[in-house]
Amino acid sequence: MSESTKDKENGIEVLYIPADEIQKTDNGYRIACRDGTKLPPRICSSDYFVPRINLEGNKKYYIPYYYLVLKGETTFRFLLLDVFKLIERISGIESNGSKNHAQMETISLEKFEDLLEAENIDKSLITAVNDINYTLDTDEFCKHATSPLFVEIPDREDGMFPSQAIYYVFHSVITKVNFSLNLCEDHPNCIGDFKTAVKNCCATFTVSGLDYLISKSIVQEEIKKLVKHCSFAHHLKRPKHKQIGFLIPDSPHHRFVPTTQYETTCKHYGLPNFGSCMHEDFMSIHEMRAKLMLGWIHSVFENIRSASGKLLMDVVIYLLDREQKDNIFSTDSPFLIDCQAASNESRNKVEKLTKTRHRREEKLRLKKGKPAPEKLPVSTKQISETILFNSPYLKFEVHNLPMECIEKFDELYCYTGNYPDIGKLSTIHELIMTRVCRPQYFIVNRQQAMERANEKNSMYPSTLVGYHAINNTSDYYVRSFRVRVAGVESIRILTEEALNFVFLLLVSKGLDDYDATAYQSAWSKFGGTIPLYFFEEFADKYNVNKSRIKIIEDMAYKCSVEEFRETGVAPIIFPNLRNEQVMFASQAILYVFERVVFGADFSVDYCEEHQNCLADFRQKIVEKVQDFHGTILITKYDVDRVILELQTHCSYRIQFPTHLKNLLFKMVSATEQTDLEDKKPQSALSKFRWIVPFLGTSGVVAPLIDALSMRAENIDTFYDAWRNVVNQYCENPEKPVFEPLPTEWKLVENTLPSLLAAPERSDSLIESENSSNEPEEAPEHIIASVGEEDQNPKALEPEPTSVKPKKPSKKAKIADPQKSVEEISRINAKKARRADFLESENRKLRDEIKILHGKMDEANKKRTDAVTDKNSAVKQLELYKEKAERAIGIGQRLNEAEKTLGKKDKEIQKMRKQLDTLHNRIQRTDELEEKLKRKKKNEEQLTKSKKELQDENETLKANAETMKEKLKAAQNKTSKKQKALEEELSKLKLNNKELTTKVDRLEKENEQNLTNANKKYLGIVAKASSLQSINSILSEKVTDLEMKNQNLSIPRSSRSSSTSSSSSTSINELERLKDSFENVDAPRIIENGMEMVKRLIAMKNDADTLEFAESEQMRLIYSIEEYSETLDLNIRIYKRDASKLLSLPELPALSQEFMDLFSKLDIQQTGIPDTDCVICYEFRHSHEAVIKCHRCPRIYHLKCLRKWYEEPAAGEKCPTCRVVFRDPEEYPILG
Repeated sequence: MSESTKDKENGIEVLYIPADEIQKTDNGYRIACRDGTKLPPRICSSDYFVPRINLEGNKKYYIPYYYLVLKGETTFRFLLLDVFKLIERISGIESNGSKNHAQMETISLEKFEDLLEAENIDKSLITAVNDINYTLDTDEFCKHATSPLFVEIPDREDGMFPSQAIYYVFHSVITKVNFSLNLCEDHPNCIGDFKTAVKNCCATFTVSGLDYLISKSIVQEEIKKLVKHCSFAHHLKRPKHKQIGFLIPDSPHHRFVPTTQYETTCKHYGLPNFGSCMHEDFMSIHEMRAKLMLGWIHSVFENIRSASGKLLMDVVIYLLDREQKDNIFSTDSPFLIDCQAASNESRNKVEKLTKTRHRREEKLRLKKGKPAPEKLPVSTKQISETILFNSPYLKFEVHNLPMECIEKFDELYCYTGNYPDIGKLSTIHELIMTRVCRPQYFIVNRQQAMERANEKNSMYPSTLVGYHAINNTSDYYVRSFRVRVAGVESIRILTEEALNFVFLLLVSKGLDDYDATAYQSAWSKFGGTIPLYFFEEFADKYNVNKSRIKIIEDMAYKCSVEEFRETGVAPIIFPNLRNEQVMFASQAILYVFERVVFGADFSVDYCEEHQNCLADFRQKIVEKVQDFHGTILITKYDVDRVILELQTHCSYRIQFPTHLKNLLFKMVSATEQTDLEDKKPQSALSKFRWIVPFLGTSGVVAPLIDALSMRAENIDTFYDAWRNVVNQYCENPEKPVFEPLPTEWKLVENTLPSLLAAPERSDSLIESENSSNEPEEAPEHIIASVGEEDQNPKALEPEPTSVKPKKPSKKAKIADPQKSVEEISRINAKKARRADFLESENRKLRDEIKILHGKMDEANKKRTDAVTDKNSAVKQLELYKEKAERAIGIGQRLNEAEKTLGKKDKEIQKMRKQLDTLHNRIQRTDELEEKLKRKKKNEEQLTKSKKELQDENETLKANAETMKEKLKAAQNKTSKKQKALEEELSKLKLNNKELTTKVDRLEKENEQNLTNANKKYLGIVAKASSLQSINSILSEKVTDLEMKNQNLSIPRSSRSSSTSSSSSTSINELERLKDSFENVDAPRIIENGMEMVKRLIAMKNDADTLEFAESEQMRLIYSIEEYSETLDLNIRIYKRDASKLLSLPELPALSQEFMDLFSKLDIQQTGIPDTDCVICYEFRHSHEAVIKCHRCPRIYHLKCLRKWYEEPAAGEKCPTCRVVFRDPEEYPILG
């Protein structure tokens, strides 16, 4: 039948119909839902989202889903387009979400419900059903597993989940190649390149995750790329090295022996040889295929290991889960361990990650100001050996020790078997759990640890960290306890022992203690033990190598459980880390009941001194037991202290004295000797039959479910006996959650012999220390009552409803038989001893009574108050009873009225439906009449509008004819204009060609002019230097001439002739200086300046430097123009008056700021200091001949500069600033 689930109370109903229940018809396959609705495949049906009325009369919308298993939990995925279609169909509003999302996008069930809540849609209207084609494909895949699974989408391309795409690559490509051989001779590492290609291919599939499906065409394109690889072609060409398949034998069950075949298969896929390490005798083909695929991915895909591992848990693993084969990542699959241990690269990566993590944590610690943790002297080799990279799917090795191999020597439990799975242990006394008075934090190879400690001259370690410092290469063993809670078996470990391992691992990683305190605060909430998966989550978080830690069942706990199974009396006790005997809460409760409750009779209150003494005793037991409810582990010392406190109560001493018990047991044994010979100690069932009526509804029965460990599976007999007992005391008892009893236990009836079978109390306070083993006589009235009951043995058995023995009657007498004098004297001596003992006891009791009288007075006062409260409460109860009787009568009347109202409601609903139909018909008729009226009005308006439109049409026709004529004339004009424009365009094109040729020619001329200008600039710069010297000479001559003119007294004619001759010579010199400056110096200055600017920009190309260079270039050109203008002005002034000549400015050159920046950048780029020569890169000494550039601050060796001038490219220029820089000996400076 189909399965129906609801995640929430008002959630979407999810139905799963198995493949066997899918019906095959002529039109295809069909699903029959639980409510009777039949659905066709969504591929062939266009009305899949049409609402349907089921058998219950409810309207339902159906939507398909696709089931997956992610991280061990089943998830349901929906196509996003289907979700938006369904929302549009229900709400009637078109949503924009379907247009904005991809076609292949999927969402989970939780997000689907969030969308429905956002749209205010009732989720109870929607039922999710598994897709028919997808279900059939998964069933076919489970049987054959040859082709991958596709999600068929109507009107679109088929899609695939990421793991199915990876499986498609594995089945199509990887299984065809032998990765142990490199057959390609052209490329040296061809098979390795092929592995990386496969890895990159699968990495593309894992990017999107489960939110997007991968189209079939993309997967096929990726496979085509892999098929074109030369490694794939070489392996297909040679049939000897083709893939060997999955080694399917000719057996009907498709199973094989994984010895040699599994080894060869692993070698074929390039995996380590782990075939001989398999613990399974047989393995199914599908499981082996899945294991090989996952092993290949984990060993090859290093970069996408985490992504692929998370996404592989879908359909492949879902099919294995359905067959209960979900142990792929357990210890039965050792290839995960071998693959990780063989991966040296992953180990190096982990070491790098740990180092970087330590650095970050150290920085955080320094910022927060925390003190440095005390680190152990653990080397990196030890860390790499103890904490390796570990797969998150690998679990701990959990081992159960057989009882045959556990032996007890005084206070030691030793394992003496040959168990190769528990590490590399020898056969004798390897696992020892001591009970000496010192902490024992772990179960280890004690002998090996002692030898290591003796070698290093140190004491045997008392902590796990100290043990790790001595023995860092051995395996660690953690004690476990198998407990069944609410019928579910779980493995638990001690919280303190787990925290010790946490502290060790965090210290070895160099982390702070506050990480361990977080776990301590979290795990302390669970009491003394935690589940094993808590410790596994910690190991996964910090990448702990789980193969080094083995979980072994505690030997003391194992032996105690076996003893409890055999006797049913002894509680389950085991030592904790402080060597204290502890027990679970349920065992403590049983221990209290076995020592206290079974030693007293709770049917009659025999105490005459205290009122309600038995009820107080019973309430005190309940309170003490309730204290155990909040804890998990309780020390036996605390339980014994509670028992002693309860045994001091007077009800315990009076209710069941030892002499009465012995006498009754003696009398019963005479009548039922045969039953008592085969009698066993009381079982937990007989105890349970006492506990249930004793505790009642106090809520203390719940702790009994935690540690009645590892019983048999036959639990029905226990439930039946429980019902029979509880029905006597409770109404409608609920089914308990106790674990089952073992099959070899027998149900012990609650008869008088079973009640008397409780063991003797050695710690009872009413017995004397010197009392003999013989039974003591009881009072005469008690013996008389027992004698009467002895005649009728059936009277001793209690009634099935309750066990209430009769009170002894004072009038009953018993006949004394004839006795001898010796017997009488012996009896008298016993009576005397008994009298002395009773007197001492009476003295003690009198003292206690005096103390108790004061308490009784206070209790009487409280009692009077309680009596008054009780009387008032009784009156209120009577009033409530009267009101309740009245309410019952009223309720009966109301029930009858409700029945009549229900009938009338049905009639009213029928009438309402009829009225609704009539009302709808009336509304429809009214709407039709209004429509007819509107139509008539519209017809009248249409007739009027038709006439108007006809008139407008006639006018428009006339206007159209006139417009046509105008258009024809305009067309003629435009045609003429177009012809003229075309002619103009042809002319412009010719002119454009001519202009382009002219522009090219002008550009060439401009380039020539620029070169000529640069040459002139260089000449001007050279002339400017000479002009400065000439100008200075001329100015001196002018001053001399002025002085001479003032002093001379020669005639005017002679002076004029001399001045004319001198003026003619100076004018010629000025004109020659101007010509040389404009033609030679100016171009040279411009050329040198431009070269310096380019070099500066090349050394530092930023915005500031470019702006500075442009301004410097403009300043240089402006200075050249200014220099030439001053020369012109001097020529003009000299012609008029030689005494008014202007002083020439400095020769145009780059500024000193520019040259400083240039030399600074040049020094930074070349790295040559100012003290060295730029040409030879050597230090300048004081005795060496040097020369300094007048432009840049560089100083050169004179011999180096002459060698520099010999090169043709130098051109007598400065090597740094490229200014003309001639040899002073060849061109001496004018003095």
